[in-house]
Amino acid sequence: MPPGVIPNAILGGVPDRKTDIPVCGVLIALFAINGFIHSNIFKRNKAQGRLFIFSMMVFGFCMSRCVTFGVRISWASSPTDPSLTIAAQVLLSAGVVLLFIVNLVCAQRILEALHPATGRSRPVRYAFMAYYASIIVVLIMVITTTVQSFKTTNPSILKTDMDVRKSCGIWMTLFAFSSIPVSLIAFFTPSESPPTKLGTGSMRTKVAIVCGVSVLLTLSVAFRTSIVFLPTRPITDPAWYHQRPAFYTFTPMLELMVVITLAALRFDQRFYLDGKAEKEREQGKDMSTEGK
Repeated sequence: MPPGVIPNAILGGVPDRKTDIPVCGVLIALFAINGFIHSNIFKRNKAQGRLFIFSMMVFGFCMSRCVTFGVRISWASSPTDPSLTIAAQVLLSAGVVLLFIVNLVCAQRILEALHPATGRSRPVRYAFMAYYASIIVVLIMVITTTVQSFKTTNPSILKTDMDVRKSCGIWMTLFAFSSIPVSLIAFFTPSESPPTKLGTGSMRTKVAIVCGVSVLLTLSVAFRTSIVFLPTRPITDPAWYHQRPAFYTFTPMLELMVVITLAALRFDQRFYLDGKAEKEREQGKDMSTEGK
């Protein structure tokens, strides 16, 4: 089979004009609206002297999904174009990493607020930095192997690409889930030092937001990852988990629930560090540096 041809069933299938174009059009509109909301929140906060860049990261995710489903519309119009096939698969995996990072940053801020001595220590901060870097490396590996799998027919290379994508899928699932143990351990473990201020609202609500978002993101990425481990099916005989209802439910719908939740519950206010809190954070970092 020549390179660029899809021999096996894939998540969402090959889109068609009758079904996918109108659905993708609605999704583009929904993501654009939510992107505008998060962008507007960022601008209002900035005008009041509160810089919360994570609202813009959610905006960036929404725009990436507009591009994702725009490409899917183009793919539906030209289903045999290999470049559109590759672009659609790559974009599907890439954008959601922004939400993974945003949610883990919120969990990290809970840890730093409840356990300042531990959360702001050099080892913990460096561990988080390495963890953030790891998801970028994993994303690059996913993109590289996805593109390569469409460009070759070598069975050995295809098997290696599949093995890499399986490992990367597991890592991305663990990354999406990790916000739950970080926030819960921080919340239920007694602290030896007084907690510091973190935004508005109760800490219990903050933990609930992080855990709820993490559940949605983990469910989405775990569903996509599990498909890679299941036996392949011919493109003419897809399983239920390859078909459009499963694709649109476990990918854009869950992601929309996340971005709507973050805006509706004003995560920009709940996880914002004001000047005093930021100063305490820097002091904690300096103290951990001096202690080395």
